[in-house]
Amino acid sequence: FLEDGTFLFKWELHWVCGFDPATGEYRATIADNYGRAGIMRGWIEGDRLIFESTGDSAPRIRLTWDVSDPDVVLWKNEMTFDGKDWFLVEDYRIVPLD
Repeated sequence: FLEDGTFLFKWELHWVCGFDPATGEYRATIADNYGRAGIMRGWIEGDRLIFESTGDSAPRIRLTWDVSDPDVVLWKNEMTFDGKDWFLVEDYRIVPLD
């Protein structure tokens, strides 16, 4: 929704993830309701779980879950067109429901 309440679009993602012992990284397959499908590679850096889309085709995405605060998970979605300069698409605070 836009700030004035206007509906923009609904995004849905199917995500399957597991650890690949051969590469020492996580792998995820993704498919969304806009026809995007792909494979992502992931790893842990400190309190962050990071996944990046694979391949050289643009755009590429990076998803990060930060659990440095035990009461809230910070999630962000970033994108790059050149493989070097990432920009923020969206970010959220994920908190437990009461």
